[in-house]
Amino acid sequence: MNEYPEMGPSLTYQRSRECLADGLAGQHRKYAQLSASAAMVQALSPMQVCGPLQTEQWARRVMSYAPAFGDDEQRVDVEAAVAERMARGEQLTAGATDFHLISTSFPLRFRARHWPWEVVADQFERLIHAALDTRFRFGLLPDAAPARMMPSPPVWIYDGRLVEYETYSGVLYLSGAEEAACALRAFRELADLALYGQDAAAELRRMRVELLGR
Repeated sequence: MNEYPEMGPSLTYQRSRECLADGLAGQHRKYAQLSASAAMVQALSPMQVCGPLQTEQWARRVMSYAPAFGDDEQRVDVEAAVAERMARGEQLTAGATDFHLISTSFPLRFRARHWPWEVVADQFERLIHAALDTRFRFGLLPDAAPARMMPSPPVWIYDGRLVEYETYSGVLYLSGAEEAACALRAFRELADLALYGQDAAAELRRMRVELLGR
């Protein structure tokens, strides 16, 4: 990672080409290692279904696109990357790390317009099961949530100390106490507005009928 000494030791930025130096699969192995080394992982994914919650079909379609605007190389290890992402999903129920994941309706609404019905339907089913799973927490931020702030950008918080923000050109890591506290405050405020359990499942079922007809 490239250090920015003028910003202090709490900021590290890794460009997309550097993130993807070992390919898409290597990138997701790194993310899995970060989660495995933490006791608690909290994530807000407003524009995409959280990686560990993606179905295989959904992940394959995501991986098939050029991975980032900061990296123009079309990756060839899509199937290996999908396998790594599915392995990340297994971390949710392994018991070694506690997960609290929050998503919005946006990725489902956005993809329902363009992707095959069965791909979106399977992803709805996966999220419904996730909402009802008591081994980790999955919250759905409803469209009508009275949030003071936009639920962005994508953020992953590891043990309340390391914060990862995804950008178009790379990944920003912050480890300063003040930065982590700010990210946690925003996450908790949005988490308080999210739906969980049966409420989240009911909203997902309602959306499925709205977007897919059944």
